[in-house]
Amino acid sequence: NEARRLEAERPIIERNDARFVMSHIGSFSRYLYRGDYPVSLLEAIRSLIDEAVIGRTDIEIYFVGDKSHGAAEKMESYNLGPTLHIVPPVKHIDALRYMISSDALLVYDPDTNGRLCVRGKVYEYLASGRRILALVPQGEMADLIRRTGAGIVCAPDDVACIRRALLRLFTEHTSTGMVISGEERSGRFAEDNILDIRSFERRALTGKLADCMNGVFLSRKA
Repeated sequence: NEARRLEAERPIIERNDARFVMSHIGSFSRYLYRGDYPVSLLEAIRSLIDEAVIGRTDIEIYFVGDKSHGAAEKMESYNLGPTLHIVPPVKHIDALRYMISSDALLVYDPDTNGRLCVRGKVYEYLASGRRILALVPQGEMADLIRRTGAGIVCAPDDVACIRRALLRLFTEHTSTGMVISGEERSGRFAEDNILDIRSFERRALTGKLADCMNGVFLSRKA
């Protein structure tokens, strides 16, 4: 797919394999009226750096996409220096390049009203094969991440869980040169996880919709 093809191209993030790179792609500005930009994530990173568990130059977090209401200034107030990168909106092809250039990808959605929904970018994250840190409430997104073995789920406000997750991902990266994805030590999804992810591709979903409509049609004829 497109994400795999981009792996062969020059990465949009200049990589030094000693660094652990995580990216959040897309906007979270719709939550800012509640103060729900990822405060807990920044607090977890800040504590790991302050306690010298992770070096300031050993981890980088990219927030790529639209931010409003002073979100950038609020995030920069954590004084993370070279760890934090705030990037304006980019074209979709460049968003994919940021995904491929990262070791792990961040999902942030604190809205408990959306428990039955899965954000569209999660499927692109899955297709990239990168490990996912999902800061989401219990619901469909959390279940999908766990079922596919694609990453780690924490409640959006659970700093301790987020800290443990970051340290685990960072340790995987520093010990193997990659972030371990799924059950495979090679950084690829296990075959059963790949098949599970493929069930969400457009062709598969179209087939399911067609089967559903055929079932309705046949039941009306009966």
